[in-house]
Amino acid sequence: MSPSTGGVERATFAELGLARFHDLLRLRVDVFVVEQECAYAELDGLDPVSDHWWIEEPGSDCHSGGI
Repeated sequence: MSPSTGGVERATFAELGLARFHDLLRLRVDVFVVEQECAYAELDGLDPVSDHWWIEEPGSDCHSGGI
C-alpha cells in the first residue's frame, strides 16, 4: 500500500499493514466503545473479509468506515 496523499482511502485487511490497522482499530474503539458507550465487543471477526475505508488528511487524524 502506498503512503496516503489525503482523501478517501480503501484497503483490504491484507493490504492494511499492522500500523494502519492499529490506527483504524483505535479510532473505532474511541468512537464506538468510549464515545457511544457501546457495551459490545468491537472485534467481531469480520475485519479479515471486509474492505476498509477511511478519509485521511496529511498531518491529521484519520476517520474510518468498513464495508
